[in-house]
Amino acid sequence: MLGELAIVYLFLGGAGAGALLVCALVDLLWLHEPFGIERAARGLSHWPVERLLGLALLAGWLMVACGVVCLAFDLGRIDRLISLLISPPVSLMNWGAWGLALLLAVGGALVAVRFLCLPWAARGLVTALEVLAAALALFVVAYTGFLLQALAGVRFWGLWPVVLLFVLSALSCGIAVPLLLCAVVPSDEVVESLSGGLLRVDFAVIVTESLTAAVLVAVAAASDHPGIQTSLSLLLRGDAALWWWAFAACGLVIPAAVELLALCSSSGETARRAALCAAAVILAGGVSLRIAIVDAGAFRALELGASPQGEAVAPVAPGPDSSGEGAADYEPKPADAFPFSLQ
Repeated sequence: MLGELAIVYLFLGGAGAGALLVCALVDLLWLHEPFGIERAARGLSHWPVERLLGLALLAGWLMVACGVVCLAFDLGRIDRLISLLISPPVSLMNWGAWGLALLLAVGGALVAVRFLCLPWAARGLVTALEVLAAALALFVVAYTGFLLQALAGVRFWGLWPVVLLFVLSALSCGIAVPLLLCAVVPSDEVVESLSGGLLRVDFAVIVTESLTAAVLVAVAAASDHPGIQTSLSLLLRGDAALWWWAFAACGLVIPAAVELLALCSSSGETARRAALCAAAVILAGGVSLRIAIVDAGAFRALELGASPQGEAVAPVAPGPDSSGEGAADYEPKPADAFPFSLQ
């Protein structure tokens, strides 16, 4: 199955890209933070909300960067990571590598203009960078979901709700990042307004995520493929069950209840504490989801050894036997062909 570093990458890449997407959209659609000469004249992070967005943007960028580092270590050699950028044929892996590289570059530029006084970085330039960052972040969020589908051999990962579940989880985790960082900035009316808006959006995302999780179970249960049935059994009652139910609790039920409490509370301090609690458990739920889905697809022997009708089939690309017969037909895949280590 996929190694632990690959799972960490799936979480950090999705959550970090989600945070960058949220920060870019908040500034583009609501805050309209000043840059360039005006920002240089009045100093950095004059308002708490600007400081909050800057810290959230930095946190999201660091999460994506750490995810890429995990990916590089999981591949085993740095040249394998470089080959994803330059080696034909063009595939989802290549597109993903380019998306990650460009997101790191554009996100790094946005971090720089927020933490450095750059008179030439006018508002128009920052707006263009934020639009580009939002598009790249959305692509990376989707890519972390489609990545499992690109790894042939596990039918459960190919179910369409898996991709949507990863995307919604990444968006929820991305919203959780600025909500969690509200603890380190002074609270004022603007910060509370932003926090309330993010809570409303996240509540809608969590409701949609809950429906998607239910649809995933229903689609898997309706399938007659033995591999999907085994994965579903692992997810609900087997080795992955602990993580799946942890996701249901931490990623769905608890944050939805806490966010509803925060939105209905008339006390600003109660709402602030509820938002911090919701953000923390959402991130824990995001990790649990990815471990559960990956572990549910770990039963590769059944995927390769049974047909959709349940009949035994010959293994794919069998190796030569002890007598050497069949050696001419055996062509082992090079290690470089696999995007992650298989353990």
